[in-house]
Amino acid sequence: MPREKKPLSEVIQEKHPEFASSVEKMSTVDLEKKLSYLSKANEANEDAKEEDMDNVEDDKSLGYASALRAGRIAPYNDLKKDLRLMSRYVISLIKEKGGNV
Repeated sequence: MPREKKPLSEVIQEKHPEFASSVEKMSTVDLEKKLSYLSKANEANEDAKEEDMDNVEDDKSLGYASALRAGRIAPYNDLKKDLRLMSRYVISLIKEKGGNV
């Protein structure tokens, strides 16, 4: 039997309660600014990930380099998931408050 998906508001409350309570009080203008900030943070995260992966030595054995990359990329991917979750929540709040995204 497939698992039911939790509502976005529940997921964000569980993972990032401080973030959720702070953005719920914001106006649509402030939410749009927060969305822009999250987008820039995601871009910075992607740039840092690419730079970090470029620093992995290419002359190491293929298996070792792959394992090293996988271990080093995980924190970037976790942050990316969190930023996307936060962005989706902010978008839902903007729509809920009558703003346009």
